[in-house]
Amino acid sequence: MPARLEYLSRNTRRSDGARRRQLASVLQGESARSPRAIWHDGRMGWLRRATRRLRFNRQPNGVAVGQLSASEIGERDRERQAQITEARAAAFSGVDPLPLNETAPLSHEGDLVYADVDHLDRLILATSTADPSATYGGRALSPGWASFPRSRSAEAYSLQITTFSPDSSAKTTMQTVSVAYPMVQPMPDGMWLVVGARSRSLDSGPEHNAYVLGADGKPIAWFCIGDGVNDVQVTPSGHIWASYHDEGVFGNCGWGAPDGPEPLGRSGLALWSSSGERILELAPPGGFDAVADCYALNVLGEDAWACYYTDFPVVHARPDGSVVGWLTDASGPHALVVDERGTVGLIGGCRGLFDRLIMVDISEDGIASTSATYKLAMPDSLDLPPDARVIARGRHVHAIAGDRWLRLDIGQITR
Repeated sequence: MPARLEYLSRNTRRSDGARRRQLASVLQGESARSPRAIWHDGRMGWLRRATRRLRFNRQPNGVAVGQLSASEIGERDRERQAQITEARAAAFSGVDPLPLNETAPLSHEGDLVYADVDHLDRLILATSTADPSATYGGRALSPGWASFPRSRSAEAYSLQITTFSPDSSAKTTMQTVSVAYPMVQPMPDGMWLVVGARSRSLDSGPEHNAYVLGADGKPIAWFCIGDGVNDVQVTPSGHIWASYHDEGVFGNCGWGAPDGPEPLGRSGLALWSSSGERILELAPPGGFDAVADCYALNVLGEDAWACYYTDFPVVHARPDGSVVGWLTDASGPHALVVDERGTVGLIGGCRGLFDRLIMVDISEDGIASTSATYKLAMPDSLDLPPDARVIARGRHVHAIAGDRWLRLDIGQITR
């Protein structure tokens, strides 16, 4: 995204072995402490050592403000950059670049708010000329110490949606959008889905954060799919797979303990109908931890593939409720690519490894072993720019680098 917003990472984006083990024990029923209590303790620890970090389309938790001097912030930024440099040197030692293919030039008006790919492998860009702080990127300040992303915009705004194919593009405009941090996906019959990442549970009921718009841009259905939405992807039939981060799983914004309703995203991954009926919730295979934070989602056909915190397994969920999974040694991938044969690649990682692609072989014994590691690169094999956005849907890896759309079919990789 050329004009991407700068966000802060969520608390679970750190490698904290002690917290992971403690949280995993809670999820498995081995601790008397509640998941909400563990989440709260982990979040407070993160706030004390929060550092700035870029993360595409992942909504931030609260962050401490006004507690560090400019020199302290600068020192932390330098320390973090040194850590990133060291981590990248270690991760890419002896790794050859894997060039992506030039697909099409990109052009749009306004700031880029959201980017994703649909089931037809078209790139979807949502842009706006509105003031982010008053509309799609607004934040609410808690007195004294923190800010949180808003669930609604302070004023209605419009989104321009551009759908790119390799040889064409089409534009549509959505007027009077009211959700903050929107995600957009095409639906069958010319309809569109708009989902806001956050939803408060109020005394009057939950805020609606999912809207189905007709071909004329007018809402024809609206409902709530829960708070803390990480990603949404629509299937060819019009069903909606939604993944959730930790606040969507354990609760915030009025959801969860002690007095709120159970979070709608409690399973970390759920399938919804276009009318707002929750069709199923992910039930991990036996021996696998429950989802604390779904990092990566890829919807292929009607099925969903996902990779989630704490142990980053890969799971394949079908609409009939059946699920299979594989354990991996990955850490922090932000995207997942898969083809019809079950070839799987995990993209990204902690400490600035946004351009790492790990290919894994899945086996019948439930283990996914690393078969190859690549460094995604520009068509001329030079490094992707640090602000490139790398996403995936189906069998393709996509990168947005400035005004260039790059793509790679994992079936073309020779291992």
